[in-house]
Amino acid sequence: MRIDLFELLSKREIVHPTTLSSATFREGSIRLEISGYPWWIGGAWTDRGLLTLTFKGVSGGQTNITALLAGEDEDEFLELEIVPTASLHWASPERFSIYCSQPIPEPLKIHALVERYIAETGARRELGEILNGAHDLSRFLSFSSSPPFLLATGPEQLHDVLTAELERQAVAHTTHGGKGRAEARWFVALPDAWFFCEEAIAEWAD
Repeated sequence: MRIDLFELLSKREIVHPTTLSSATFREGSIRLEISGYPWWIGGAWTDRGLLTLTFKGVSGGQTNITALLAGEDEDEFLELEIVPTASLHWASPERFSIYCSQPIPEPLKIHALVERYIAETGARRELGEILNGAHDLSRFLSFSSSPPFLLATGPEQLHDVLTAELERQAVAHTTHGGKGRAEARWFVALPDAWFFCEEAIAEWAD
């Protein structure tokens, strides 16, 4: 049987015991073999089955499957998640760049807003990928006091939050819209890995 993984998970819930038994990486694809209770078809609790998950067109993310393979917790794989990338506003190719022409009086307020955005949305982005110079706090503080400068680049939701704060602090700024790199169709998350992919398929023997 071969089925779209998103469709399968919309119909069936992953049930303990479920263990990742092997992982293979090859030419932009990831192949995972799952063993344990065959929740994908149901059956008696004493049954055991093997499910193969294939992800094609893999890009971005962190694919530390080795750490997951080393895990001893059979429940660990219950955390598999797949969602359409289009539903994640933080992954949207639409980008807004904010430029400031005055120093920011309270730059740590801006810093905290971006940190909160990442935490609350679960965005798989580093602070410095959004906020200019924020890989290092002292560098960000230096940028924010030396106009003109690029403050941040991010999706519309974050843009609205940041520009509201800049207006509160009476900082002159401009915004430029554009498109960034479009991510692949699906977003996949595991306990020790996450990535984007174009296709996610589940297969098992009938």
